Amino acid sequence: MVWSFAKSAGGLVQGLDVEDEVKLLRLRTKKHELVIVPDTKYILVVVHETPPA
Repeated sequence: MVWSFAKSAGGLVQGLDVEDEVKLLRLRTKKHELVIVPDTKYILVVVHETPPA
């Protein structure tokens, strides 16, 4: 699921500028925040709880 999200975001960025690439993605929900760092050989995902507002 995370890999397909990162791939979709990369495709969107490539559509805007073919010389650009995704280095980091941040996704925040009501309960969690995901920080995603895609690479050619691996994908780093950090999930943590967001503090209440």
